This record gives sequence, C-alpha cells and structure tokens, in this order.
Amino acid sequence: MNETAVLLADTVESNNTICISKVLRFFGIGSRVSTLEQFFEDHQAITHGSRKVRLFCSSDGFSRVIEELDRHPESIRLWSGHVHSAFVYAENAGTAFKEIARRCRKDSYTSLIQIDPVRGQWVVSDKVPEYCGVMSSLRIPISENATECTVSEGTAHEARCVLLGDYRSAFFKADYRLVPIFVLAGQNIVDLDAELVSRNFDIRRYFLSATPIVMYVKWAFADICWNTPENNACLIIDDPPLRPQYGFLNYQRLLDLMERHNFTTNIAFIPWNWRRSDPTVVGMFKTHPERYSLSIHGCDHTGGEFGTSQFDKLAWKSRQALDRMTCHQKKTGIHYDRIMIFPQGVFSGPSLAALKQASFTAAVNTEVLSSDVPRVPITISDVWDVAVMKYGSFPIFTRRYPSQGIENFAFDILL
Repeated sequence: MNETAVLLADTVESNNTICISKVLRFFGIGSRVSTLEQFFEDHQAITHGSRKVRLFCSSDGFSRVIEELDRHPESIRLWSGHVHSAFVYAENAGTAFKEIARRCRKDSYTSLIQIDPVRGQWVVSDKVPEYCGVMSSLRIPISENATECTVSEGTAHEARCVLLGDYRSAFFKADYRLVPIFVLAGQNIVDLDAELVSRNFDIRRYFLSATPIVMYVKWAFADICWNTPENNACLIIDDPPLRPQYGFLNYQRLLDLMERHNFTTNIAFIPWNWRRSDPTVVGMFKTHPERYSLSIHGCDHTGGEFGTSQFDKLAWKSRQALDRMTCHQKKTGIHYDRIMIFPQGVFSGPSLAALKQASFTAAVNTEVLSSDVPRVPITISDVWDVAVMKYGSFPIFTRRYPSQGIENFAFDILL
C-alpha cells in the first residue's frame, strides 16, 4: 500500500475522528492518528518510500497546520512534497473555519456541493466529475429530518447552508501551497456504527455527513478502494405472470427497451402461477437469458407470509415455493434463480434461516429491518456493504423503488 491516511487529533480523539476512521476502515484503508507535533516531527514516517499522506482534520486542526507552515518554511517542503491532499471539516462556526475558507479561496476555488435555498436543495456540481463521480449534477432535497449540521452566517442558518462571502457552498476544493484541500462546512461525519432508523439507508437524511467524505475517499484512494469495472442495472418487476400483456407491462416492448438501453429485467415470479405461463413469453425468456431472468416472489403471495416466527411453517413455505418453481422449469424450460423477494417486503429472522435450510442463495428486498420483536439491530455500515449479513449470515441484497430518488441510486453506485 503506497497511500497513508493520517487523522490529526489532540490527545483525545473527537467523535468525528472516530467516525472518519470507520469510513476509512469500511473501504479497506488503514489509518493512524497523529497530533500536529508528531506529524511534522516524524519526517521519516511521512517521507518513507513513495507514500503520500492523505490528511484528515478539523478546521481548528488545519488552522494550526497553516500556522506551522507560516512559522517554519522548512515544513513547506514536507507539506508540498509528501502530502497528497487534505479533507477538512468544520469544527464549529468560529473564526478558524472562516479564515481557512477565506485563505483557500484566494486562488483556485471549485465548489463541489452548493445549496439552492429557494428550492431547498443540495446541488452537486456538474463541472468536476473526477471528484463528484456519479453524483455529478444531482439536485437533492434537503430532508427535514436530516442529521447534519452546517456552520452558518447571517440569514443562511434557516436554509441550512454556509454563506461564505458571496458563495453558498457546503463543500469545495481549493489548493493550499500546492496541495488540494477539500473543505466541508458540515460539522458531522456519518457514524457507520449508528443503528438504521428507517427501513433502508436514505442519503437524503445523511447527505452532507456522508456524501463529501465518500466522494473524497473514492477520489483520494482510487487505487485502493475496490471498484466494479462497470455499473450494471437490473429492473425488478414484482408479481406479473408470463403473459404477453399484463397491465402496462408488455414483454416484447420491454425486451426492445432492454436491447436499446442495455439493462436487464428480473421478474419476481409468484410460484402459485407456475401453470399460467404463455408460450410466446416463455420463448422470449429462453432465447434472451442475458436479458430476462426469474426469481421467487413468496409462495402463495399472501400478506406477510414470510413475516411469521413459526419456523415449521416457514420451512414448508420455502420448500413449496421451490417445488412449484421446479415444476415451472420442467414445464417451460425456463431456469429460475433461488433468490427470494418477499411479498410486501415483510420477513422475519426465522424466515431467512428457513430459506438457508432450503438452499436458497440469497434474498433481495427493499427493506432490511425484519418484523421480529425485538428487531436485530442493523447499522449503516451493514446496509452500505454489498449485502446485509446480520441474519444468520444469510445475505439480503437491497433494491430501491424509483420513489426513493435518483440520488439514492447514485450513492449506491458511488459506494
């Protein structure tokens, strides 16, 4: 590993320092905590090999960095030669943050996230996709129950924005003595160990505490963070039988759209419908397996059928669903995946144990909180991960409804 993350902190680590270390650990990045004195005194650790330091600190901490560089010119060579970049968050609304913002904006200044107080939206820049990635150009509603806190000045407080001179910017990039500095007006960093308070992670609730730090980490540690070679899209449609036309769903028209826009469709198929498939649609599935696929949508599709805690009943439902899908496969020749999508999104902890016992591969669900009382606590990091693994190590992959906003799809891709 040629990159190092250094978290500047005093003798007592702040809550934000701990939260940043959790974010770095989530992405597989090692870090160490250092005081300002240790940072500038330990030249050997900083300059060892080809490593360049990524620095994380509060506005108060960075103001002390500036003072060190102003007082000791010999430190400038260490700074400009061996510091890759820095992420600076607002510790409070004091003079330190405002002075940093003023000095960093003297030369080059790039706003990454601004605020539109009239529309009540965060606005991600469309000018610098190298930093903003898939979040570029998005407008995200400012949630009324947002967990973030920004420093503010004047009338900007009501709009939850930071007003710096003529700029309404919550996150910007500048250069300080040849080193890129990413400055966040927010005072909170998302805590990945915090328990999820909604049925899935909603970036609108954590936008300023989560998006800037993730955008920076994905840019600053691009060679370390794991990345997929491409972003794939699968549309999941619940309930429909395999008939040429079912409501607004036309299988031939959908196939044409998939070919034109290069995505795939999975039908969450109700096993009870195994006798009702039309030969025309069956032919489409068999000749286009790279586009169409089948998963299992409950068993009888009755309300909350997988929300019970009765294991014997759940085990029977799981086996019955597989038996029906196997009959459908023998009748039509269409392969199905042993993936459960729960009707109405309702499931219990024992239902996942029953699926595991029946040799299901995984579950896909919009919600990650079970119907159990008490519930298994699910943290933000559980949902950020590839799959939620808190239920007996049986994976739940998350999906989203369009109503959850394009910003949530984009943030999932960013992760």
